[in-house]
Amino acid sequence: MKGLIFSFEMMDQQLFETLLDNLDLKTLAGMVVDLEAAEEAWRYDLAGAPPEPVKQQLSGILRIVTERGIERAATKQLDFEQLLDEARDERQPDDWLAERNRQNRENWYSDYK
Repeated sequence: MKGLIFSFEMMDQQLFETLLDNLDLKTLAGMVVDLEAAEEAWRYDLAGAPPEPVKQQLSGILRIVTERGIERAATKQLDFEQLLDEARDERQPDDWLAERNRQNRENWYSDYK
């Protein structure tokens, strides 16, 4: 948990670590996938993106959740990358509209440049 810019007003670090230690590995994988999707969306929706300090905090949380998932999966002799792939695959069929919207934003943004 080194280097995290953590806001203690939201949740103290010990509670955050306890939360990560008690969540199912699939839940951690889902969190990583959701945070990655949010970061991707912010690239194309600058107006909807949070302020830079919040994005930095969320990126730190993404890194920590990923690291914790890798560590916990290794203790159970599982591959966290495989769990991430499964979480991504589970979200794809239901998320076709979001993907289409993301692609439209990306196309608009590239045309704008």
